[in-house]
Amino acid sequence: MKKLVIFAICAFFGALDLAAQSGMSSEALRFRNAMEQFLKEEGFTVTIDNDDNSLNWKKEGNRYWITVEDAEAPFYLELHRAGFSTSDVNTRVLGEACNHAAANKRCGKAYYGSTSCSFTAEYYCVDINQFRKTFYKYMRVVDSTREATVDYYNEHK
Repeated sequence: MKKLVIFAICAFFGALDLAAQSGMSSEALRFRNAMEQFLKEEGFTVTIDNDDNSLNWKKEGNRYWITVEDAEAPFYLELHRAGFSTSDVNTRVLGEACNHAAANKRCGKAYYGSTSCSFTAEYYCVDINQFRKTFYKYMRVVDSTREATVDYYNEHK
């Protein structure tokens, strides 16, 4: 019995330590862990980036990641898709393409910097059941934002 109590206390403080190390509240960490479990159930190989606590995976060769930004529900989520290098592009037209896509895709945003362009869907989620129901919808938002950006760029370059 004494060993069981000691084990329970160690497990409790270990969980608190993990939450403190990640910089996430225990509620946000539970939510992120539930998201990770869902992604694994869907067949994705998920890794955690310890720099920003994001979940990372690939789908059909494309890299995606998601972050949980709030300490408690509703959680602010940012779903990202890696884009492409901006080293050989007309940045004026790329900027127009990003603005066009962001203006025409609900919840979708396109960003570009000095080295790359990426795509994002931002939304609130109250619990894991809502995340399960909306995950693929927001994946489509990110993918269609990329398509709109690339199409506009190719038409105007």
